[in-house]
Amino acid sequence: MSLAFGWGRRACTGRHVVNASLWIAMTSFLATFSVHKALDEHGKEIPVVPKFSIGLAIYPETFPCRIVPRFEDASVDNLTRLTGLGLSINITCRAIVTVI
Repeated sequence: MSLAFGWGRRACTGRHVVNASLWIAMTSFLATFSVHKALDEHGKEIPVVPKFSIGLAIYPETFPCRIVPRFEDASVDNLTRLTGLGLSINITCRAIVTVI
């Protein structure tokens, strides 16, 4: 991860802010939602087979999953209000929920 932000004199000055922002966004998401394996039409879990892209940048390919609220009142708006993180967490969670 450190190579993504450069090194030495030319290192990104905002790297600590980015790392903290990602940490806050992901921990808030995981505190609010549970991620489970997707279910087939018979209600059985679909196994996740890890697949990765091939190329200059390697990243995991998409896979089906279920995202379930951990409590009854879990929503993006309530998460934003409860955490007080404002716009950044709201946009991050909306993007995650929209993609899924």
